[in-house]
Order: sequence, then C-alpha cells, then structure tokens
Amino acid sequence: MKRVTNWGIFWGMLTDILIKKTKPAEKGIKKYDGNGLYLYITPKGAKSFRVKYTHNGKENVFTIGRYPQITLNAARIEAAKIKENLRTGVVPGVKREFSDSVTFKELVERWKARKFPDLRPATRRSIDLRINAHLLPDFSDIPVTEIRRRDLLRFLEKINAEKRETSLKLFNYLQQIFKYAIVAEICETDPTVGILDYLRRPEVTHRACVPIAEAGRLLTAIRDAKSIAPQSKASLLLLLLTWTRARELTQALKSEIDGDFWHIPAERMKMKRSHVIPLSDPAKRIFGQMIRFSHNDYIFPSINGRKALSPENPNNTLKRLGFAGIHHAHGFRSLGKTVAKEILGYSEEVTELQLAHVKTDAVSRAYDRTVFMETRHKMLSDYADWAEVLAPGLFDFEAI
Repeated sequence: MKRVTNWGIFWGMLTDILIKKTKPAEKGIKKYDGNGLYLYITPKGAKSFRVKYTHNGKENVFTIGRYPQITLNAARIEAAKIKENLRTGVVPGVKREFSDSVTFKELVERWKARKFPDLRPATRRSIDLRINAHLLPDFSDIPVTEIRRRDLLRFLEKINAEKRETSLKLFNYLQQIFKYAIVAEICETDPTVGILDYLRRPEVTHRACVPIAEAGRLLTAIRDAKSIAPQSKASLLLLLLTWTRARELTQALKSEIDGDFWHIPAERMKMKRSHVIPLSDPAKRIFGQMIRFSHNDYIFPSINGRKALSPENPNNTLKRLGFAGIHHAHGFRSLGKTVAKEILGYSEEVTELQLAHVKTDAVSRAYDRTVFMETRHKMLSDYADWAEVLAPGLFDFEAI
C-alpha cells in the first residue's frame, strides 16, 4: 500500500527487501517508487536510482546514484529536492558556473544572515557555539564546491562515536546550509544527502520524575522550603498546578492572565501553537501573588528584578532541595498525567490536551479546546486537592 511522506508525495512501491531480491534480466528492469523515482537494474545487475522529470515539455531522466551507496530513503529525499528545484528553474544535470571562491565560513555567514532573524537569541547562541567549536575548525577556509560527502561523513562519524546528539545537530545545520547554498547558486549539489542513514541516534532518556509513592516527600520539601526566593518557590508550585514546561512558565507576562485562564502565545510553545490553561483556585491565587510581587512585565522576575526568571531556575531549585537526579522540573508534567489517569480516573485524551500534545487536524484542535476546557479545569482542581492532601498547606503561598 502506498503511504504519504512528510513531503506529501505518494511513496511505497519500493522496499529494501524488494530491491535486494530483484534479479537482473536480459533487458534492463525499472522498478517504480513514486514521484518519478525508480530503480534501474542493468542486465549485469548494477542498480541505480533515477528520477524522471519534465522540463520545457520534454521528459528527461536524471541518475541520482548507485544502490546501495545511495539508500532508498536518501534517493527519495533527493528526488523530492529535484522536483522542488524544478519549480524554481533549477534543472538537474545542467551544468552552471559556480564560484569556487566562496569559502565554507563565508557561506555560513550568509546562511546565518537569512536564518538568524527568525530565531530566539538563546537559539542563535547555541547554534553559533556548535558551529564555531566543530564545523569551522575543520571546514572554515575550504571552498564550498570542494567539500565532498565523504569528508562530511568522516567528520560526523567521528563526533557521532562520542556525542550522538551533537553530531545530529551539526548534520541538521549542514543540511540547511547546503540547501541555502544550492538556492543561492553557490554550489550545485548537496553533499549531506545519504549521510543521516549512517549516524547512530542517541538513546532516548526520560527526565527524572518521582514515583507517586514518593510525591509526598517532594511536595513537603517544596512547602517547607524557607531559603529560596518567592519567584523560585512559586514557579515550582505552578509547574505542579499547570503541567507546563519551565520556559513557558518562567517567561510568562502579566498580560497573559485573563481571569480563570492563562493564554500562552504560540512563539513560547514547543509545538508553536497557542495554548490556554484553565486555572484552579490555588493557581489563580499564586499567579495573583506573583503579579503583585513583580515590578516588571514578567510574572516571574529574575532574582535581580530586571528580566524574566531563567528557565533553569526551577530545576536548580529542585537540586538545592535535594532532588537532583530524582525529580526534574519537566517531571511535573509526567507526575500530573500519571496521577490524573491512575488515581483520579481521567482519560488519556484529556491529559494529552492539558499537556498540549496537539492533534494535527485544526478542526479537532479547536473542538477539543472548547469541549474539554471544563473537564480540564476540574481535572486540575482535583489534582490540586490531591497534592494538598499529601502536603497540607502546600498552596498557602505568600510572595511578600
């Protein structure tokens, strides 16, 4: 059965098993995949990926590369790029004059000039740090047109052996940089094609969360904490009560609180979609305390009072309370969902909506936000009651 990929194109006729099993014939064989991509097998058994396309009313064929050196997944990506480039007038196989004077460092600066204005300052800094520490020392002065796939593969494999996550981030930057280089006509081909298939993925790790049986100890420690700043304590309490991420909470503005609801704008959400949190009575009281406490536009002012509280502050506070490696700030989301489902009896659907694990269908998202808002409010109120039973007086918070 055919399936739809991220590009919205029907793929699915070819598989690695089918490619390996198909034997050569007296005449060349074509096995089609979709989007013009097919595998061609010569009478002698050589296998290569090719893509058919139409330009100026004529059908043409471009050879992507040999199998298995080029994987099926890489061939699909390249075929999609070829079709996308055709729409902008870039014809595969047509030789153009490219400047061999543009160095990788110059290309990076041009890419950053286009890319960085849309990114947050913290994101720009992290990208700069990785590029300066890893990419530029090896490729800075090399002309872009001289950088080969094997060079990038060797470079990334070396990093991948020790720092898998870093190598994948660097691959992502390289992919974006060379995509820009092709559009800007600095080079003709993308040397990152096919590399991702040879990089090991990092092992999935989950942030620490106390088991339900030990939640009382955590909540009591937060309640009894005397030596932490009011904004630090309030941030822990509201992470508990709202199931939000640390950055979504600590960067909150006073203008986002509207009576019984907290409206989080899309730009601060991980999924880049706005989210509305129904507030339980304890959450409303604590938000009110912090709004009166803060002397700037942020609900949670930094310790010096000039900016917003750092997103790392809640986790650092938990470490000070003795929960390093036991409970992470992100763990409040897991704790909330587990208690709501296993103890309070709420459905997976309602807990997922509260966590902003959104559906892809826009109509469904709008419907769910409206219909389940009352249920989500009751769930968060029941959850606050459950927490206060474990640590009586937990929400008797005074900022001043």
